[in-house]
Amino acid sequence: MINAIYFYLIQNCFLLTIGLAVLDPKSSGKLGLYALTYYFCTTVLAAILGIILVSVIRPGERANRVEVRAEAFSSDPAADQVTTLDAIFDLFRNMFAENIIQAGLEQIKTTRENLVVHNNATNMTVTKVKFITRYVAGTNFLGLITFCCAFGITIGTMGKRGEPMLHFFLILNEIVMKLIKLVMWYSPFGIMFLVAGKILEIEDLLQLAQSLGMYAFTVLLGLTIHALITLPLIFYGVTRQNPFKFYEGMLQAWLTGIGTGS
Repeated sequence: MINAIYFYLIQNCFLLTIGLAVLDPKSSGKLGLYALTYYFCTTVLAAILGIILVSVIRPGERANRVEVRAEAFSSDPAADQVTTLDAIFDLFRNMFAENIIQAGLEQIKTTRENLVVHNNATNMTVTKVKFITRYVAGTNFLGLITFCCAFGITIGTMGKRGEPMLHFFLILNEIVMKLIKLVMWYSPFGIMFLVAGKILEIEDLLQLAQSLGMYAFTVLLGLTIHALITLPLIFYGVTRQNPFKFYEGMLQAWLTGIGTGS
C-alpha cells in the first residue's frame, strides 16, 4: 500500500504543472532561471563541503579496520566501468522520456558488456566491449519533472481553455493527500518491522555501529554546516534580512524533510 501511494505521488508531480500553469510564462521563466541558479550554487557548495569534511575526518579509515560482509556492498561491475560521458548521455535520455507512464516505473541506464569473439581464421579469441542502453527499474524523476514543466507552461499559455485540466490536477492532489494521510497513521508500524528485520540480519551490531559511526557523524556534520551556515549566508547575501526569522516559517517543512529523509 505504501508503494502504491508512493507511485501515485510520483505521478502526481504533475502538481508542478499547477504552479507553472497559474504563473505568467515570463514570470515562470524567471523563477525557473533563479531556481536553477540557486540549485547549481548550493549543489557545488555542498560538494565542496563534503570533500573537505571527508578529507579532514577520513571516516573510511576507521571502517576499513572492521570486516564487513562483501555481499552487503556488492555492486554491478559492468555499471562501474561505464564512462562519465555515457552517464551524462543517460541524463539527457532520461530528461526527454519516450513514454511518460514508463518514466514512472523505469529509467534508462547504459551498461558495459564484454563479448568474447572467436576468430576462426586466426584461431584467436578477442574480447570486445559493447555498451548497451536498456531500461532498469526505478522512477525517472528527471523525465517526469521535465514533462511536467513543459505541460504546466503550456496550460498557462492556454488561458481559460486550460482551466478544466488545471482543476483536474487540483482535485487529484486532494485525493492523493487524503490517501497519504491514511497511510501515514499505520506506516510507523510497517517501517518498524522492516528496520527490525534488517537489524536481526546483522551478526555484530556493536562492531558495525563503530565502523559506520564516523560516516554518520560526517554526514550529520555536513548537513548541519550546510543548513545553519551555508544557506543562511546565501539568504543574507541576497536579501540582507535575518535568515533565522525566515527559517521559523519553514519549521514544518524542515521537520517534514528530516522525518521523511527527503
